[in-house]
Amino acid sequence: MRQSVTPTDQSALGIVIARLRQNLACGLPGVPAQQAMAPVPRTPRAPGVRREDLQPAAVLLLLYPCGGEVHLPLVLRSPTLRRHSGEVALPGGRQERGDSSLWDTALREAQEEIGIAPRMVSPVGALTPLEVPVSGYLVQPWVGVTQSRPRFHIEEREVAGLLELPASVLLDPSSHDVEQRELHGRPARVPVYRYEGTVIWGATAMILSEFEAILRRIP
Repeated sequence: MRQSVTPTDQSALGIVIARLRQNLACGLPGVPAQQAMAPVPRTPRAPGVRREDLQPAAVLLLLYPCGGEVHLPLVLRSPTLRRHSGEVALPGGRQERGDSSLWDTALREAQEEIGIAPRMVSPVGALTPLEVPVSGYLVQPWVGVTQSRPRFHIEEREVAGLLELPASVLLDPSSHDVEQRELHGRPARVPVYRYEGTVIWGATAMILSEFEAILRRIP
């Protein structure tokens, strides 16, 4: 049975968010928590590429109440995209010149991909940046919250579908699995989350793994 993260009322949601902020402020689980869901072996940076050479990017882990639980939206990337096509991801993308911060990048991308109005999102805090060598990004994950379920509007050129994931799925041992795949021409052990027939792996799973570790610290 899944562990419920929050009751339906907004006061309970406020308590959960307050505890999340406290946990984010007192220290992040960091790279070890990310590595719990990392493919083995993981693709390294290309020879000669430094961390500072990676392009800055951001994703939004948006929390909202729905059906008695805290949920977060994931997108199924269009099969026509050049990078990470057909994969499940958090809404986000690379920083553009007009973005004043990586928080603004996350909000802009969430608005473009799934129609989230930036004014409706309150920041909760930042997770640990994650290197994604395959695409050449250094991704900054942000946690945000809305007080009610958003009205989603899908950008069909980039997004093939939307998955509303209960946060409690991350705490459910039965949602954790391991697959054997071939990545970049070599066999790999790939930890995954499973939910209603959807497989979440790679960078997205690594980001969610750190968030899972934070949820486990909340009484």
